[in-house]
Amino acid sequence: MRPEGPEPAFLAAPPAPDDPSPAILALAEAWASIDGKLDLFRHEYDAAPDCGDHDNPDGTRTFDGYVIEAQELLDRLERRGFTIVPKT
Repeated sequence: MRPEGPEPAFLAAPPAPDDPSPAILALAEAWASIDGKLDLFRHEYDAAPDCGDHDNPDGTRTFDGYVIEAQELLDRLERRGFTIVPKT
């Protein structure tokens, strides 16, 4: 059983960006759609950022994980030399 108290920093997820880029948001939406949760994801991101119905005790929104992981994926791609750009 884990002791009471704040979660150790190395276990805590990084905060989701307050204003994710269009590429991050598109990747997060794609990920949510694979999980069958696109409508819920869009509902949360269309709601006001401080909407109490979607906030967790740690200050994150329910679906921030998609945005956090999308950012991490793009960061890792960039470290490998790839750049994601919108189609023109």
